[in-house]
Amino acid sequence: MIGLFVLVVAVVGITRMAKTRGASPWLYGLAVVFGWLAIGTLLTVFLAALGFNRPSGGLTPGASLFAAAVAWGYVGAVAAYVRFRVGQ
Repeated sequence: MIGLFVLVVAVVGITRMAKTRGASPWLYGLAVVFGWLAIGTLLTVFLAALGFNRPSGGLTPGASLFAAAVAWGYVGAVAAYVRFRVGQ
């Protein structure tokens, strides 16, 4: 639940940054949300197919941490792109 709150805060920050730099806040906001969801979901399915799942269901702790880190890395990459590349 805290992850969704942090995602909302990150999206608000990225959209405000995009708006002040003259870019479309909708484009970058939707790119962050859908990218975070898609990367997290697809990477979870991919890691489960590779055998990183537990017999009781779900991913191993290392695999779920890796999937979350990659999804949050994407959010950070979009924020860095908006901050340093948009509006130059």
